Amino acid sequence: MSNRTHSSVRKTCDLTGTPMSVSSKSPKLHQQSSYLASTRSDNIEHLRSLIASQIRIDDLQAAVAPLAKQELKNNINGSIPVSGEEREAKIRTALQSSGLIDRLSDQLYGRIQAESKSPQNSIAEPPPTSGIETKSTASTHHVSPCVADIPSHNVAPSILEKPSLGSIRAKRGYRYLHIFVERGRAFIGDQEIEEDPTSLVSIHLSFGNQRFATPSVMSRMEPHFNAECLFELPLKELNILADSPQPIHIVAIRTNASQKRIVIGVSTLDWRKVLYSGTSTLVAELKEISNPEMSTGVIECRIELFPAQLYLLSRDEVQFHVQRDLRRNSEANRLFFLYAKQWWADFIQIRPGHIDRLVKIFAHSESGNKEPVTNFVSPLKCRWIESPRHAARFVSLIGLNQLPSIGNAGGKMEIWQQLHTVLTAGHGDVHDHALLLCNLFLGFSLDAYVVLGTDRNNLAYVWVATISSVGNVSFWESLTGAEFKQADNHHFRTVGCCFNAESFYANIQASDAADRIDFTFLDQSKWKEMSKDALASMKQISTVASLVQIGPYSLNDPHTQEVEMELTLQQYISHYREDHGLTTMWDDDLAHLLGQSLWTCENQKLIGQTNVGSFSDDFHTGIKRSIPEGHTFKGFPCQFNHCHSTKVFSTLIKTKSCKDIALTTGDKVRFSVRVKIFPYADTTMVCWVMLGVRYQSI
Repeated sequence: MSNRTHSSVRKTCDLTGTPMSVSSKSPKLHQQSSYLASTRSDNIEHLRSLIASQIRIDDLQAAVAPLAKQELKNNINGSIPVSGEEREAKIRTALQSSGLIDRLSDQLYGRIQAESKSPQNSIAEPPPTSGIETKSTASTHHVSPCVADIPSHNVAPSILEKPSLGSIRAKRGYRYLHIFVERGRAFIGDQEIEEDPTSLVSIHLSFGNQRFATPSVMSRMEPHFNAECLFELPLKELNILADSPQPIHIVAIRTNASQKRIVIGVSTLDWRKVLYSGTSTLVAELKEISNPEMSTGVIECRIELFPAQLYLLSRDEVQFHVQRDLRRNSEANRLFFLYAKQWWADFIQIRPGHIDRLVKIFAHSESGNKEPVTNFVSPLKCRWIESPRHAARFVSLIGLNQLPSIGNAGGKMEIWQQLHTVLTAGHGDVHDHALLLCNLFLGFSLDAYVVLGTDRNNLAYVWVATISSVGNVSFWESLTGAEFKQADNHHFRTVGCCFNAESFYANIQASDAADRIDFTFLDQSKWKEMSKDALASMKQISTVASLVQIGPYSLNDPHTQEVEMELTLQQYISHYREDHGLTTMWDDDLAHLLGQSLWTCENQKLIGQTNVGSFSDDFHTGIKRSIPEGHTFKGFPCQFNHCHSTKVFSTLIKTKSCKDIALTTGDKVRFSVRVKIFPYADTTMVCWVMLGVRYQSI
């Protein structure tokens, strides 16, 4: 019996390698088990040490490899500095800027700390995964809410209020543009509001899908911004970056006391000079959108490569790429213009009436250049906009602003703005809304097109059309977000052409009536198509085709702002009634019921009247049960695209229904006000305000 038990213990020890308590009858077996366990533990610790050491070696070798590769390349080309001290200084600077020295210090410090805490386990932790890191100086660093995520890496540029690059560690193997926005000069638009504390100025930058906004400063002729950011560069060689025509887009915004944003000017900045200088101070001249020939100020920026590169391109190399871009763009524009000229001649020969149809191949950009209209369209994705319906609502909440035409009374200037300008300003023209809506629809993989035609007043108009998989056509009014079926009663009269990011089609059907034409674009007897290759060649050289990342809602907390607005509006209404010799009593229970009505109003705008009927019934049932018998309830909701309480109250009092409610008289009069803010994305939101009253008529 004892032998069977002893054998069982031995098998268990062999399988697990863990010492077990054995009978006092077998001391030799106990010693062997303890020795084997101790030996295995030492081996495991030694193996861990070897693995950690190898990880550190591989990590450092990967960091040094690009520098060594560039060193060998320049050695072959004979471009290494002659002076040994100069060479040593450049190598030291490159190693320090790359963060390699910091990582070595951290590893050494970590190992010393580990040894001091646990002498038996002196294995240092492997270095953390690289990324844009900041030290714990919270007062120096913060990530701007206006900066969009970088989709490829999900890392936003680090934003700093004060220059402190020494505390930033860049991701290993990545390059950045470190941009320091210093100051503005000769801001002509600010002459009349010099030193106005209620008017603020900010500078907004866009580079690819990355955005940055400086803190707002007081409006003046020479505002000082002193803000900086990092924009990630593509993982390419410097000579390939020199061949990239993508500039930095700049928008200067002035915000007045009523929170209205006005575009001071726009500009683009070619940053490629830093590829041979390493660091450079550049000046961007701001141009008025409606008159690109007019300067409205300049922005001084200092740009440098970060981390510092050990070896850069030569001035001649960079200038060669810049000049080659100019020649290539000029030739591409010339060839496309010749093609478009012949295409247009063929189009108007098909039918004499075609010359009167609204077919627009080119549009004026902010810089004053003519661009193919397809250059302004590209699929746009935003995680903060959840569906095409939300996209339509989001675009409809952006304000309408038509640029005035100088010297043309009652006319307007048609400039197709970049999406960055529209989003930053918070307003745009009708075509700007349609372009943004089409971009978002394409991002949801809808078959969407921008439509140029006329409205029921026979005036030029722009809207969006989507075609379902079974061929059903829907028209979308970008200013309201409303959807119309093609056969519905709508205000779209004629269709001249349709286009999106890849295609351009001109209507050659006998009828151009919007409610009757056939949208089968592949039918060459109904639509004349432009060459997709020709359009693609123009998009490759265009700077207006670059997308802008739409970030999350970045203004104040909606719930806090709702409460503050309600308290302020209650004070305004009480004072207003007091001026008319009336007292005011407030009913919080009634205000609670108004909230569901505002929610219903917004969802009605979002998904339509027929889909919110049950929610409306719930509100009416609640009101009937809460209002005492013999009392009357009146309420009126209003929609705003801002949260300025003074402007909201002014609008309410100018509305006849709200004014009647505010001046209600009777017995047991009780008032209520409810504010509901629905944030969408970026700086776009909708604010619903409902003023209600219950009373007993006398």
